[in-house]
Amino acid sequence: PNSISADFVGFAFEDKSNGIWVFTNAGGADLFDKETEKFEHFKFKMNDPKSLSSDNIRSVYEDISETIWIGTDNGLNKFNRGKRNFERFLVGTFISNIYESKNEPGVLWLTTGNIQKLADGKGLVRYDVANNSYTYYKHNVSNSNSISSNITNQIYESRNGTFWIATAYGLNKFDPSTNIFKTYLPNPAKTSGRYNVVLGF
Repeated sequence: PNSISADFVGFAFEDKSNGIWVFTNAGGADLFDKETEKFEHFKFKMNDPKSLSSDNIRSVYEDISETIWIGTDNGLNKFNRGKRNFERFLVGTFISNIYESKNEPGVLWLTTGNIQKLADGKGLVRYDVANNSYTYYKHNVSNSNSISSNITNQIYESRNGTFWIATAYGLNKFDPSTNIFKTYLPNPAKTSGRYNVVLGF
């Protein structure tokens, strides 16, 4: 309880309850209590469905209701503060980023796929928490208004409510009101195809 679970720290996050979440390389999640100065460790356990779905943490987000969501290479996890455990969602999906729009509280937008390996993408996912329903936005070769790649890495919302999606094949501008995507790619005369990958913002 007096140390983190692994040497390499990927990133840290302070929640609205003043807890410090520390995410290590393949070490799960560590929650630091500033009053006791001790760590609480959360890890994947094979026979415990209320443990983390994976120790490989890729993203974390605290929504408007102060619920902590953790994205892993094997699904989304909702932290239950009272019971100190997790509820799993979308097991089998690589969750690279989590976002809740200011214009639509209670809805999480999830980017999926391993941008480094260019694999495991399932497009952009809209998750309605209250209704426990999912909408998938995937690349459709016959629809020029679809997202350009199923490997999505990050999402950013501009002031006018437009979403910008970093993908493995260019930058996508997305209007949630029309469900239309517009793709931006570099000038092919100046770059090769490998530079179409957009890592983030």
